[in-house]
Amino acid sequence: MGKLLRNWDAIPEAISLLKEGKIIAFPTETVYGMACLASSEKGFEALVKAKRRPADKPFTLMVGSLAEVAKYGVVDAKIIALAKEFMPGEVTFLLKARNGLPKHIDLGTGVIGIRFCNNPHVNALIEELGEPLLVPSANRSGEAPLKTGKEVEKEFLDDLSLIFDGECVDQTPSTVVDLSTPGEIRKIRDGKLDFGAILLKYNEDVTSKIAIACDHGGFVLKEAAKKHLSGMGYEVLDFGTDSEASCDYPLFAFAAAKSVARGECDKGILFCTSGEGISMAANKIKGIRCGIGYDDIATAKTVEHNFANMVAFGQKYMQEADVLRRIDIFLIEKPSTVVRYGRRLKQILDIE
Repeated sequence: MGKLLRNWDAIPEAISLLKEGKIIAFPTETVYGMACLASSEKGFEALVKAKRRPADKPFTLMVGSLAEVAKYGVVDAKIIALAKEFMPGEVTFLLKARNGLPKHIDLGTGVIGIRFCNNPHVNALIEELGEPLLVPSANRSGEAPLKTGKEVEKEFLDDLSLIFDGECVDQTPSTVVDLSTPGEIRKIRDGKLDFGAILLKYNEDVTSKIAIACDHGGFVLKEAAKKHLSGMGYEVLDFGTDSEASCDYPLFAFAAAKSVARGECDKGILFCTSGEGISMAANKIKGIRCGIGYDDIATAKTVEHNFANMVAFGQKYMQEADVLRRIDIFLIEKPSTVVRYGRRLKQILDIE
């Protein structure tokens, strides 16, 4: 074991180093990557220096979940379908960057490259860290990517603080696809993942139907969500209410929830003053699991860990921009395949 080489038990050490603005390296399923904390301008500057790369060329954002794809990049129904089909995997999507990201992430281009790799150790690191990494390939600018920990250590001994030792399974860079212009798809770089398969999926018709409903306390937010979802390419079924006149939320919650439970709609989104009452009503319908989108993480986990097929939001306590982003997160996230989460779902189903 070399001076910088560690096994994956060193994740806590790596997290501390990243938070200090240091850079590390690790194997992905393609080639070795070197990384800094995405929010760290100090880390970004160290990465630029180590790579000897022009400071006006953005680095890829490596996320640890599908939810983070939608948190940092602008998505629509087609992009969500692609992400669910091909991520995690050997692909990088160029997306329109969401507003408010630190300038060093997109360098003012308005475009962000997002990668969700298939290495469970890397994803565990990002999960424990609580935010994505900026990760270019481990090589000096213009040179071939490095593929072993020893190669990386030899080249970057004075630049890196830690290197996770391991193997790059394929050793072919990821396929890069530009989806940053609405309604367009363009191949930027060939990789192992066939662009033809990506294009075929992109050209499929979007068939997802989304049920929405609200009471008077969520009407304004529901109308904004309906416009947002339609603009993304989804078919929206609106179960009311149709104004801000006082009404009873259970009636609208039941109607939307029944459409999801019967399979007439793929997912449902509800709105009331707090999100509480309308979610309680929806959960009375057999087969419905409705969580509340308190924040980005809670919204993602209600799908990933709890297999939610509906989500509720509170108009009085949540900002419209936050809710629209969380709708995207809700729609892109997938249920976990971890055994314990499936076991707990079965226990809920058995009670029903």
